[in-house]
Amino acid sequence: MVKEKNQPPPLAGSRPKARKTKIDFISLTAHQLKKPLSTIRLSLKMLLEGDFGEVKKEQKDIIKKILQRSETLILLINDLLSMAKVREKGKTYNFTSVDIKDLINSVVGLEKEEIIDKKIKLQIEKPKIKIPAIMIDRDKMCLAFQNIIDNAVRYTPAGGIINIYLKNSGGKVEVRIEDSGIGIRDKDRKNIFTRFFRGSNASKMEELGSGLGLFIAKNIIE
Repeated sequence: MVKEKNQPPPLAGSRPKARKTKIDFISLTAHQLKKPLSTIRLSLKMLLEGDFGEVKKEQKDIIKKILQRSETLILLINDLLSMAKVREKGKTYNFTSVDIKDLINSVVGLEKEEIIDKKIKLQIEKPKIKIPAIMIDRDKMCLAFQNIIDNAVRYTPAGGIINIYLKNSGGKVEVRIEDSGIGIRDKDRKNIFTRFFRGSNASKMEELGSGLGLFIAKNIIE
Protein backbone atom coordinates (compact mmCIF):
# COMPACT_ATOMS: atom_id res chain seq x y z
CA MET A 1 0.00 0.00 0.00
CA VAL A 2 1.34 3.44 -0.93
CA LYS A 3 0.91 6.00 1.83
CA GLU A 4 0.53 9.69 1.25
CA LYS A 5 3.51 11.67 2.44
CA ASN A 6 3.77 14.87 4.43
CA GLN A 7 0.35 14.48 6.02
CA PRO A 8 0.14 16.11 9.48
CA PRO A 9 -1.09 13.91 12.35
CA PRO A 10 -4.78 14.42 13.20
CA LEU A 11 -5.84 16.11 16.41
CA ALA A 12 -7.09 13.65 19.01
CA GLY A 13 -10.80 13.01 18.66
CA SER A 14 -11.20 15.47 15.79
CA ARG A 15 -10.37 13.43 12.69
CA PRO A 16 -13.81 11.99 11.68
CA LYS A 17 -15.58 15.36 12.02
CA ALA A 18 -12.76 17.27 10.31
CA ARG A 19 -12.67 14.72 7.48
CA LYS A 20 -16.43 15.01 6.88
CA THR A 21 -16.26 18.82 6.92
CA LYS A 22 -13.42 18.75 4.39
CA ILE A 23 -15.25 16.30 2.11
CA ASP A 24 -18.48 18.31 2.29
CA PHE A 25 -16.58 21.51 1.45
CA ILE A 26 -14.83 19.93 -1.56
CA SER A 27 -18.10 18.46 -2.86
CA LEU A 28 -20.10 21.68 -2.43
CA THR A 29 -17.41 23.85 -4.01
CA ALA A 30 -16.97 21.50 -6.96
CA HIS A 31 -20.72 21.39 -7.62
CA GLN A 32 -20.96 25.19 -7.49
CA LEU A 33 -18.12 25.57 -10.00
CA LYS A 34 -19.16 22.86 -12.44
CA LYS A 35 -22.35 24.42 -13.86
CA PRO A 36 -20.94 27.86 -14.82
CA LEU A 37 -17.80 26.26 -16.27
CA SER A 38 -19.90 23.88 -18.35
CA THR A 39 -21.88 26.87 -19.65
CA ILE A 40 -18.62 28.68 -20.52
CA ARG A 41 -17.32 25.61 -22.37
CA LEU A 42 -20.54 25.27 -24.39
CA SER A 43 -20.48 28.98 -25.31
CA LEU A 44 -16.84 28.75 -26.44
CA LYS A 45 -17.64 25.74 -28.64
CA MET A 46 -20.54 27.63 -30.21
CA LEU A 47 -18.20 30.57 -30.90
CA LEU A 48 -15.69 28.27 -32.63
CA GLU A 49 -18.44 26.72 -34.75
CA GLY A 50 -19.57 30.15 -35.95
CA ASP A 51 -22.99 30.14 -34.25
CA PHE A 52 -22.57 33.82 -33.36
CA GLY A 53 -21.00 34.89 -36.62
CA GLU A 54 -17.72 34.52 -38.45
CA VAL A 55 -14.61 34.18 -36.28
CA LYS A 56 -11.15 35.09 -37.59
CA LYS A 57 -8.22 32.68 -37.31
CA GLU A 58 -6.45 34.75 -34.65
CA GLN A 59 -9.63 34.84 -32.59
CA LYS A 60 -10.12 31.09 -33.00
CA ASP A 61 -6.63 30.42 -31.66
CA ILE A 62 -7.37 32.44 -28.53
CA ILE A 63 -10.79 30.81 -28.06
CA LYS A 64 -9.23 27.35 -28.39
CA LYS A 65 -6.73 28.16 -25.63
CA ILE A 66 -9.52 29.42 -23.34
CA LEU A 67 -11.58 26.31 -24.16
CA GLN A 68 -8.65 24.06 -23.26
CA ARG A 69 -8.26 25.83 -19.91
CA SER A 70 -11.97 25.42 -19.16
CA GLU A 71 -11.81 21.70 -20.01
CA THR A 72 -8.83 21.32 -17.66
CA LEU A 73 -10.85 22.90 -14.85
CA ILE A 74 -13.91 20.73 -15.56
CA LEU A 75 -11.73 17.61 -15.51
CA LEU A 76 -10.32 18.67 -12.13
CA ILE A 77 -13.82 19.34 -10.77
CA ASN A 78 -15.09 15.92 -11.90
CA ASP A 79 -12.09 14.25 -10.25
CA LEU A 80 -12.62 16.23 -7.04
CA LEU A 81 -16.26 15.08 -6.94
CA SER A 82 -15.16 11.47 -7.50
CA MET A 83 -12.53 11.81 -4.77
CA ALA A 84 -15.09 13.19 -2.32
CA LYS A 85 -17.38 10.23 -2.97
CA VAL A 86 -14.77 7.52 -2.48
CA ARG A 87 -13.22 9.18 0.60
CA GLU A 88 -16.52 9.67 2.40
CA LYS A 89 -16.47 7.45 5.49
CA GLY A 90 -19.54 5.33 5.97
CA LYS A 91 -20.36 5.51 2.26
CA THR A 92 -22.42 2.48 1.33
CA TYR A 93 -21.05 0.26 -1.40
CA ASN A 94 -23.66 -1.54 -3.47
CA PHE A 95 -22.19 -5.01 -4.04
CA THR A 96 -23.82 -7.00 -6.82
CA SER A 97 -22.85 -9.94 -9.02
CA VAL A 98 -20.96 -8.52 -12.00
CA ASP A 99 -19.39 -10.00 -15.14
CA ILE A 100 -15.98 -8.32 -15.08
CA LYS A 101 -15.45 -8.75 -18.83
CA ASP A 102 -18.70 -6.94 -19.61
CA LEU A 103 -17.68 -4.16 -17.23
CA ILE A 104 -14.29 -3.76 -18.95
CA ASN A 105 -15.97 -3.73 -22.38
CA SER A 106 -18.34 -0.96 -21.26
CA VAL A 107 -15.44 1.16 -19.97
CA VAL A 108 -13.49 0.65 -23.21
CA GLY A 109 -16.61 1.77 -25.09
CA LEU A 110 -16.42 5.15 -23.33
CA GLU A 111 -12.91 5.63 -24.77
CA LYS A 112 -13.85 4.39 -28.26
CA GLU A 113 -13.79 7.79 -29.98
CA GLU A 114 -10.26 8.66 -28.84
CA ILE A 115 -9.02 5.11 -29.51
CA ILE A 116 -10.23 5.42 -33.13
CA ASP A 117 -8.87 8.96 -33.53
CA LYS A 118 -5.41 7.90 -32.34
CA LYS A 119 -5.53 4.62 -34.30
CA ILE A 120 -4.68 2.68 -31.15
CA LYS A 121 -4.87 -1.10 -31.36
CA LEU A 122 -6.71 -2.24 -28.23
CA GLN A 123 -7.23 -5.90 -27.46
CA ILE A 124 -8.97 -7.68 -24.58
CA GLU A 125 -7.45 -11.14 -24.23
CA LYS A 126 -9.92 -13.92 -23.54
CA PRO A 127 -9.11 -15.77 -20.30
CA LYS A 128 -8.10 -19.43 -20.62
CA ILE A 129 -10.31 -20.32 -17.66
CA LYS A 130 -13.80 -18.83 -17.52
CA ILE A 131 -14.09 -16.02 -15.01
CA PRO A 132 -17.18 -16.29 -12.79
CA ALA A 133 -19.29 -13.31 -11.87
CA ILE A 134 -17.82 -11.47 -8.87
CA MET A 135 -19.33 -9.38 -6.09
CA ILE A 136 -18.30 -5.73 -6.54
CA ASP A 137 -19.80 -2.26 -6.60
CA ARG A 138 -20.21 -1.92 -10.36
CA ASP A 139 -20.38 1.88 -10.50
CA LYS A 140 -17.33 2.37 -8.29
CA MET A 141 -15.24 -0.23 -10.13
CA CYS A 142 -16.33 1.30 -13.44
CA LEU A 143 -14.87 4.59 -12.21
CA ALA A 144 -11.64 2.88 -11.11
CA PHE A 145 -11.13 1.11 -14.45
CA GLN A 146 -12.12 4.23 -16.37
CA ASN A 147 -9.33 6.20 -14.70
CA ILE A 148 -6.75 3.49 -15.43
CA ILE A 149 -7.81 2.84 -19.03
CA ASP A 150 -8.17 6.58 -19.72
CA ASN A 151 -4.54 6.98 -18.63
CA ALA A 152 -3.47 4.21 -21.01
CA VAL A 153 -5.31 5.83 -23.94
CA ARG A 154 -4.21 9.37 -23.12
CA TYR A 155 -0.50 8.59 -22.73
CA THR A 156 -0.17 6.11 -25.59
CA PRO A 157 1.00 7.82 -28.81
CA ALA A 158 -0.99 7.49 -32.05
CA GLY A 159 -0.71 4.00 -33.56
CA GLY A 160 0.16 2.47 -30.17
CA ILE A 161 -1.02 -0.73 -28.53
CA ILE A 162 -3.08 -1.40 -25.40
CA ASN A 163 -3.63 -4.96 -24.16
CA ILE A 164 -6.03 -5.90 -21.38
CA TYR A 165 -5.64 -9.33 -19.79
CA LEU A 166 -8.19 -11.08 -17.60
CA LYS A 167 -7.03 -14.03 -15.53
CA ASN A 168 -8.75 -16.52 -13.22
CA SER A 169 -6.10 -17.77 -10.83
CA GLY A 170 -7.08 -19.97 -7.90
CA GLY A 171 -10.37 -18.21 -7.28
CA LYS A 172 -8.83 -14.75 -7.67
CA VAL A 173 -9.56 -12.48 -10.61
CA GLU A 174 -6.65 -10.47 -12.00
CA VAL A 175 -6.96 -7.62 -14.48
CA ARG A 176 -3.73 -6.43 -16.12
CA ILE A 177 -3.48 -3.46 -18.49
CA GLU A 178 -0.37 -2.95 -20.62
CA ASP A 179 0.32 -0.21 -23.14
CA SER A 180 3.07 1.07 -25.41
CA GLY A 181 2.80 4.55 -23.93
CA ILE A 182 5.34 6.84 -22.30
CA GLY A 183 5.55 4.82 -19.10
CA ILE A 184 6.38 6.07 -15.61
CA ARG A 185 9.89 7.18 -14.72
CA ASP A 186 11.62 5.32 -11.88
CA LYS A 187 11.88 8.49 -9.78
CA ASP A 188 8.10 9.04 -10.04
CA ARG A 189 6.88 5.54 -9.20
CA LYS A 190 6.79 6.01 -5.44
CA ASN A 191 4.35 8.92 -5.90
CA ILE A 192 1.95 7.62 -8.56
CA PHE A 193 -0.91 7.02 -6.08
CA THR A 194 -0.43 10.35 -4.30
CA ARG A 195 -3.23 12.84 -4.94
CA PHE A 196 -2.50 15.66 -7.40
CA PHE A 197 0.78 14.05 -8.47
CA ARG A 198 1.60 13.85 -12.18
CA GLY A 199 4.78 12.44 -13.67
CA SER A 200 7.08 14.99 -15.29
CA ASN A 201 6.90 13.22 -18.67
CA ALA A 202 3.09 13.01 -18.45
CA SER A 203 2.77 16.76 -17.86
CA LYS A 204 4.93 17.49 -20.90
CA MET A 205 2.94 15.19 -23.20
CA GLU A 206 -0.58 16.05 -22.04
CA GLU A 207 -1.58 19.31 -20.35
CA LEU A 208 -5.01 18.05 -19.30
CA GLY A 209 -4.88 16.11 -16.05
CA SER A 210 -5.63 16.56 -12.36
CA GLY A 211 -3.29 13.99 -10.83
CA LEU A 212 -6.27 12.35 -9.10
CA GLY A 213 -7.12 9.43 -11.40
CA LEU A 214 -4.86 6.76 -9.91
CA PHE A 215 -5.44 8.09 -6.39
CA ILE A 216 -9.20 7.58 -6.89
CA ALA A 217 -8.74 4.11 -8.44
CA LYS A 218 -6.49 3.01 -5.55
CA ASN A 219 -9.00 4.17 -2.92
CA ILE A 220 -11.93 2.41 -4.62
CA ILE A 221 -10.05 -0.87 -4.99
CA GLU A 222 -8.80 -0.82 -1.39
